[in-house]
Amino acid sequence: MIHALLAEAAPQGQNSMDVWIPAIAVLLGVVIAGLINFFTSFFLARQRSEHDDRLDKRKHLIAKLEEAVKAVHSHFLSANTAYMEFAKASLVPDNDVKVTASLQTYARLIKADGPILAMLIEFYFPELNPQIEYLNKAEADFSKQLQEGINAYVAIKVQKPLMKSVQKNVKSELKKVAEAVESLQQGFAAIAKKQGISSSV
Repeated sequence: MIHALLAEAAPQGQNSMDVWIPAIAVLLGVVIAGLINFFTSFFLARQRSEHDDRLDKRKHLIAKLEEAVKAVHSHFLSANTAYMEFAKASLVPDNDVKVTASLQTYARLIKADGPILAMLIEFYFPELNPQIEYLNKAEADFSKQLQEGINAYVAIKVQKPLMKSVQKNVKSELKKVAEAVESLQQGFAAIAKKQGISSSV
């Protein structure tokens, strides 16, 4: 029917195809323009989506780095708090309860902080597994030395020269915890640098 109308509309002596060709060209132009617009919009939307995904992943990584740094710092604070309680209490005669409480304090604090740091390392920063193993060993050695210090206090009933020696042994293990914490912090800093993130995390 359209072909017939075009044939009627065509001037005498002019082939109906001469009318069809411009019409088809216009139609093709509209279709091509539409397709170009569609694909341009599609690819721009896809690029925006990928960019947003990268930003979201970056923000998530920064958040986990900050959480991990806080967690590892808490590990040192836990050990240091326990040591300070022990050092202060062990210089007072017949202070078994408070001296013993220092180990309980440490166990409570580590129980709260330990799983958080372990989870963060396992899921987000597995390259730091050697450092977390080093920290775990340092904390186990510190806990053992703290227990030995408590046993010594109970046994010798505060002979100050001896207690100073015991405290020195406990503090020596505390330093190892500090070294392990520092090693982890350096690992976090290296990850931040690799990802182009400010080292202030």
